Amino acid sequence: MKKILVAILILAALFALSAYLVSKKDIKKPIDYVSSKFTEAEIEKPKASQNMTSREEAIEEAYRIYEVHVTEGTDFSRGPCLSNRLIPNWVLDIAHEPRTAVDNDPANQCAAYREGRAEHFVELDPEGKLIQAE
Repeated sequence: MKKILVAILILAALFALSAYLVSKKDIKKPIDYVSSKFTEAEIEKPKASQNMTSREEAIEEAYRIYEVHVTEGTDFSRGPCLSNRLIPNWVLDIAHEPRTAVDNDPANQCAAYREGRAEHFVELDPEGKLIQAE
């Protein structure tokens, strides 16, 4: 009887210890990046500094989105649109410097900009260097 009581106490202590350790783990949900599975609204975005202009904020966000796509293995060779809503009124497009025929193909351009739903764009080259932001 005494052995059973000791065994129960040991099991209870182990259970309590494991529950404590699990509660202390820094378990974070992974960020869902822009892909066919997730919308841009589901991406965790850092808050921009209040002193930044919208152009600076768009460029900063463009670099972040670009890095997400690098991690996902996105093919930049055709100059794809990476975001139709980088920040409000801005899109993110990949282009070449100097421009190539694929950069002028509407299928590779941001629809929001072509259709007038966004007035500004950030263009990065396939290596992630800023071409222009207007």
